[in-house]
Amino acid sequence: MAAFALLVFVALALIAGEMKRHEVITKGAWPLATDATGPSLSYLAYKNAVQVYVMRNPGTNGSIPTYALDLDPSTTSTINPGNQIIRTGNGTQIVTWTTSQPGLLSAILQASSGDASIGTSTGYRWTTPLSGDMGPLPLQVPVGDIVSFVTFTGVGL
Repeated sequence: MAAFALLVFVALALIAGEMKRHEVITKGAWPLATDATGPSLSYLAYKNAVQVYVMRNPGTNGSIPTYALDLDPSTTSTINPGNQIIRTGNGTQIVTWTTSQPGLLSAILQASSGDASIGTSTGYRWTTPLSGDMGPLPLQVPVGDIVSFVTFTGVGL
């Protein structure tokens, strides 16, 4: 009988462990936190607006002025964002960035569920908290700024 009780205990422990693993997978590494407001959401809205602009205007190259984006003008009032669009033979590279503020990177990652395209500039390279060095950036972004770097491919991009 003791062996059966031990077997049941081990089975329950394995089931509980599997349920906890599933919870981490479904919640992600960066669960939404209460500080995911203000500047963090402003940066994510800006990043999204730049990417949507490029999708709607596939020939875009250079910097997109904030007034040309589909954003409420007050959205960028708490951040100092920038962008650069670079067309290459392999697609369109989109770099967005903003001046860092205390806790901003963590709040952005929490609000974006750990978006792997967001990290910190080291000048001509960038890093992320989870993956470390992500490689070169196609332009220099001020050291310490929060940066996102993606490449869009497809028809016209």
